[in-house]
Amino acid sequence: MAAGRKFDDVIAKSGYPIDIHAPSGNGISWIEGDGSFDIPYGCLVPKKIENLLVAGRCMSTSHEALATTRLTPSAMAVGQAAGTAAAMTHTNGTTPSNIDIKELQKQLVEDGMVLV
Repeated sequence: MAAGRKFDDVIAKSGYPIDIHAPSGNGISWIEGDGSFDIPYGCLVPKKIENLLVAGRCMSTSHEALATTRLTPSAMAVGQAAGTAAAMTHTNGTTPSNIDIKELQKQLVEDGMVLV
């Protein structure tokens, strides 16, 4: 099983089992706790490149987390968060690494995302 980690900068949640396609056999494991884990905004912001957000398979995750975040529902939620953050950086004249996380979370919730 994997821990269902929670993050202050959550921008999406995933509840899919971890499905690692291992040559040695079935690699499915379940998420502990409430069965979900948070996807943090920090996964989308490269450390060494300013003015860039990444989503999908190129975002920063562990091998196990990628086995669930690569699936369509999670990818759609992360893509929505990245697009919203990009729009906010333009509107507010800031950069992705300096975005107001609480403002981003508020906008995502107003747009129908469930972050709690």
